[in-house]
Amino acid sequence: CMGLVPTTCLAVRDSLDEPWQPTFQGIRGFQHAPGFEYELMVLDEAIPNPPADGSSRRRTLLEIVSESNFGIQDADDDGASNADEITGPNGGDANADGTPDYEQPNVGSIMAAHGQGHIAIAATGDCVDVKELTATSEQGSGLIDGNFDFPLDMVTYTLECSEPGQSATVAYYWYTDADLSQVHFRKFGPTTPGNPATAAWYDFPATLETIEIPVTENGFTVMKPVLKGTVMLTDGQLGDDTGLDAMIVDPSGLAAGSPDVQLEKRLTSTGPFQPGMPLVYTIVITNTSNQVLTTLPLTDTYDAAYLSFDSVASANPAPDDKSDDGQLNWRDLTTTLGDLAPGSSMQVVVHFTALQETSSALDCNGAAGAACNTATLNGGIAGMAQSHVSVQIDPIPGKSSIGDFVWHDWNGDGVQDAGEPGINGVLINLYHDANNNNQIDSGELAASTTTMDDTGGAPGFYQFPAVVGDQQYIVEIDPSNFSAGGALENYLFSNDKTTPPISNGERTQILSLGNPENRTDIDFALYCPFDLALVKTLGAGQAAGIAAGADVTFTLAIINQGVVTAANVTLVDYLPTGFTLSSNDTNGWSSSGGNVTLTLPGVVAPNAPQLVNIVLTAGQNPTGVYTNTAEIAAATDENGNPLPDRDSTPDMLNGNGTNGNAGEAGALKDDQINEDGTQPGQDEDDHDQAIVTILPPPALELTKTLESPEPVRTGDQVSFTVRITNTGSVTITVLPLEDDYSNTHLSYVSATIAPTSVQPSTLSWNNLAPANGLAPGASVSVVIVFKTEADSALVSPTPPCTQPGEAPNIVHIHNAQADMDGAGPLPVMNVPTYDACATVEITDPTAVQLANQQVIQVSDGVLIRWSTVTENDIVGFHIWRNNGSQVEQRSHEMIPAKISGQSGGASYEWVDADATLHAGDIYLLEVVHTDGTADRTPLHSAMNMPVYLPFIVQ
Repeated sequence: CMGLVPTTCLAVRDSLDEPWQPTFQGIRGFQHAPGFEYELMVLDEAIPNPPADGSSRRRTLLEIVSESNFGIQDADDDGASNADEITGPNGGDANADGTPDYEQPNVGSIMAAHGQGHIAIAATGDCVDVKELTATSEQGSGLIDGNFDFPLDMVTYTLECSEPGQSATVAYYWYTDADLSQVHFRKFGPTTPGNPATAAWYDFPATLETIEIPVTENGFTVMKPVLKGTVMLTDGQLGDDTGLDAMIVDPSGLAAGSPDVQLEKRLTSTGPFQPGMPLVYTIVITNTSNQVLTTLPLTDTYDAAYLSFDSVASANPAPDDKSDDGQLNWRDLTTTLGDLAPGSSMQVVVHFTALQETSSALDCNGAAGAACNTATLNGGIAGMAQSHVSVQIDPIPGKSSIGDFVWHDWNGDGVQDAGEPGINGVLINLYHDANNNNQIDSGELAASTTTMDDTGGAPGFYQFPAVVGDQQYIVEIDPSNFSAGGALENYLFSNDKTTPPISNGERTQILSLGNPENRTDIDFALYCPFDLALVKTLGAGQAAGIAAGADVTFTLAIINQGVVTAANVTLVDYLPTGFTLSSNDTNGWSSSGGNVTLTLPGVVAPNAPQLVNIVLTAGQNPTGVYTNTAEIAAATDENGNPLPDRDSTPDMLNGNGTNGNAGEAGALKDDQINEDGTQPGQDEDDHDQAIVTILPPPALELTKTLESPEPVRTGDQVSFTVRITNTGSVTITVLPLEDDYSNTHLSYVSATIAPTSVQPSTLSWNNLAPANGLAPGASVSVVIVFKTEADSALVSPTPPCTQPGEAPNIVHIHNAQADMDGAGPLPVMNVPTYDACATVEITDPTAVQLANQQVIQVSDGVLIRWSTVTENDIVGFHIWRNNGSQVEQRSHEMIPAKISGQSGGASYEWVDADATLHAGDIYLLEVVHTDGTADRTPLHSAMNMPVYLPFIVQ
């Protein structure tokens, strides 16, 4: 029958009572009237008249036909017409599931494009709605696949999914007599779904098998061999052309022949394998084409739950993407290995480490018990090829284990004392000493681990679980731990502190392990030298001798002689008797229990001393030498661990040698930092002293004596003797003197030692000390001569003078200095200030006799009034003012006497215009006589007080 399988034919009748029409030429040409029922039967062409009852070979289709051509209908909308599916193998049930193919949307059956055989597909899973099922020959598609041929043609179809990313299992059924002993399931499409630029031919994983399906022929049921292929397709993954879109588009076919490139992956390591063991794979690529391959991108896919890419051993050549994430990528192998000529091969070697046993893994065929590793050649000239290798990783036999702690042995005694912490991050290696030679040989590394917190939170723990028993092992602290930045940088082994750690035998431990046996005693004690020292000196520029009550500055140098950076370094300063922390100290010290303490900010790094000053104030202590001692009270490392010092005991107990500080009690040595204070007779280097001497204060006796008999008259000379005596115990090296006098009453004439400076009312001597200084007990004297100028009867006392009516003469010693030790290192000291006073009574018997006098402040100045008794020898008058520091003539012209040369008297008023009368101001009336002489008489003053003049009646 035309268009059908040659061994079958279609018969039709419109009623069970009507005869069959077996000669009808195919259902495609059958014209029928709409609305009628028809019965169709597929029968063998060799039987022209089928049995009347249709027998078991009859299939009935009852439907109301509303189409004009029943033969081209597609009842299940899968792309295959009803006619194709009804006339398919096994009476239209090509997948032998008992349901006609045309009734199932997930099953489709079509003729091969070249007419040789029948192809059916059946989809199960999430995406089961088959659409657009067609068959195409290789030539008809225009996609020529190199050396491959497609004897059963290619199949294209679409699977519709309910959601993106869903999957389907598709079974193919090929009814053919072709020789398919060398077949490949091949696909053409993007190797990156959705990206047409990556389109290429490639092998796709498929399970191919020959099954037998019961088929009725000539009235008999026989088992007919059928080639079945099963593939897994996932939306958006390799095998789907269109990307993640809830639709799987799959052009594929069964190809015979050899590819352009042959890819073979094999496991070159010899099993059995256990977790922790290395695995080596070799990928061989052979060019089976007749052209040079210039691009070879390779991907190696592995299950990262069971295999870990060995980043140390790596691969040869190394992949471009080395991330241990389940996929390694080489963008183009020809970049490093060169182009691949026809007939030539290249290989890639990849190293992995087994992570865990694979009882729960699936192998490359989907069976349990092994992990799959797949090499894929991703397109290029060679198309796409894959090779799969499964590996079984067995569980580690036995229940033995090895482990314990790596800890910081603070005191270096090799015993893990309470509080000594473990050290995390230490790389530990376990070697299987297979030949029992007690040495680490190549290839014996069994496992590595890093110390961490145990289940109780204690650091420094490590363990190698599930180790095979009845073997000898070597546990090693990896040398890299001692490198710069390593977890054990600067550490030493407690039991051998002199041998460098990398070459130290303490770095490894050898043990024979029973079966089963858990060794939890393989520990390692490491000591990190922690050593702080303190040196105390007088501060820069600080004198070794001071006066009582003075400040003294000390400098403390904190030196890190170890290898561990110190933090939280607390210092204590033991104050000498009578000393206190100065109010001038700005270094952060604080008083604590009679001592002072300070915690240094920041850290003290090895070989980087930190300096800090302390300023103390000496009390009114007796003369003598005072010792100021300081000590390191406490310190930690940068993590806050209180590490013990290797040659001293930090504390706040001064001189506690009986507590183990042998070098603190009686062997304290100034500035010594290289002895072991834990040993008798040696200095504790975190404890040091400095001394300061309180020197006796210098002392002087200052006197001033009037040498002339009193009273003296104006115009006479008077002399004063100034005597200075060193009554202390130190030499006075600088002895300045100042003499203050009233230039109203006195004027300087001379001195036995000429003054350095002569100013109105002040004489100054810069230094009266002899060349070698004024020694204790020695004296120096100066005799000063003055001329008297005015009557002193009206003078008030000037401190420190207390005698009224006398002219004062005061001497002062300011800024004198004493030398403590001559040419020695001690600096000079300032001498206290001294004052002395002497006075002289001055009378003026020749002075004019005044009837009255008055000095008063008025609005326009100072009003001066006086009256004379007689003017028989007076020519005139001048007015002077003395403000205590200078005498100034205020009347620029002489005031003429009103009755000069007469025996009577007269009254006068004169205003010192715009002047202000201040306390201490003295106005003087200068009387000019007829013989040219003159004398001055002080006038009384009354500041802002009314003056009551007597009422005189003549």
